[in-house]
Amino acid sequence: MNVQEKMQGLRRYESECYRICMYMLQCETLAVQAAKQALERLLYCDAFFVSNQASKVMRTEAVKASLAVKRGKMMMKL
Repeated sequence: MNVQEKMQGLRRYESECYRICMYMLQCETLAVQAAKQALERLLYCDAFFVSNQASKVMRTEAVKASLAVKRGKMMMKL
């Protein structure tokens, strides 16, 4: 599967990923940043595209990315 095909596959999860990030972060700018990070990680995860639990994997990555962005923001305030 090439990068273009993977990107098309990820588009199916883009909205849900953003919604999870937005729910967790309550800030559009940070949610966009976290969603981008999560989707980028998934783009290079070959197992994601052959998994029958892709939605669960995406949710996990969205949560991880949101937490990472939140930590980064908190560290900037210190």
